[in-house]
Parts: sequence; C-alpha cells; structure tokens
Amino acid sequence: MHIWLAGMVLGLALFPWGAACASKAQPVVKADTKADFSAVVAAVKKEMVPGGRYEFVTSSERQIIDASLGEMQSLFDRFETVAEMDKDAKFQLYVDQENVNAILTHRDDRRLICKSERPMGSLLPKRTCRTYGEMERGRQYAQEEMIRRARPGFVSGEANPSMKYGMPLTPRH
Repeated sequence: MHIWLAGMVLGLALFPWGAACASKAQPVVKADTKADFSAVVAAVKKEMVPGGRYEFVTSSERQIIDASLGEMQSLFDRFETVAEMDKDAKFQLYVDQENVNAILTHRDDRRLICKSERPMGSLLPKRTCRTYGEMERGRQYAQEEMIRRARPGFVSGEANPSMKYGMPLTPRH
C-alpha cells in the first residue's frame, strides 16, 4: 500500500511538469530529490513570465502556486527524497501538487479548446479548435481596442461611440 501511494504521488507530481521542463537542455524527468525539485520549480517559474507557457496565470493563482511550491520545498527540506517521506508528508506533497497542476493545466497556453458549431444554413456541425493562448490574446486585444476606441478624441474612419456626426456627445444646456 505504501509503495503504491508513493508511486502514485510521484507519478502525479511529475506528469504535468515533464512538459513544462522540456527544453534543449537535459530535461528533469523525475523530481524525487530536493535538487531535482528545485530544477523543476525554476523551470515552471521561468514559464510563468510574459511570453512563457503559463503567462496567463493571474496574481491570485500565482500566490497559490508560490505557497504550494513553498510547502513542497519545506517537505524536501525535511526529507531529501520522496522515498524518505512519511505517509502524511507524501499526502501533503500530493495535495500541493494537485493545486499547482490544476492551475497550470487550466492556464497552459498550448491547451487546445475545440467547439462543434453548426454554421448558419447548414445542418452539419463544423469543429473549430484554438489554443487557450490564442483565445486569451484575442480577448486581451479586443479589450484594449475597446478601451482605445472609447477614449475622447479617437479619430478613425469607423464609428466612434463617444462622438456623433464628428462632434463629442455632450449634454445640451
């Protein structure tokens, strides 16, 4: 039972981070020691910067990740390897890992999101797939564009919601 639990914790702990650590350098495959865990943490944090795989992690999610990684680091400070951890420590490692994995999996910019929609006039559904990163960048661009166009003085060949007939909308006295 204990060996199975240790294997399960280690397997679940390492599965999502294997992809996060992939690089031209030798990737860290197993984080069952303190040194390997430190390398995995560095690789994950490197991907949480703008332009990284997990760039869309919010500040509150980042706090949860940092707290969970800190708790996991404290476990590796007490026990050098996962094999040396007692049952409670392994359970805590598993819980912290699940918290981190849930956030990173949700915010992974390579995560593929597919929809099946019927185009107008057709009964045959069409499947469209986009990555989370593409969708999030599009959402951010649209939001920035709406803010930019709503500014007073915006001039364009297109309609400006703050102006009517080329004049700003102001209340009449």
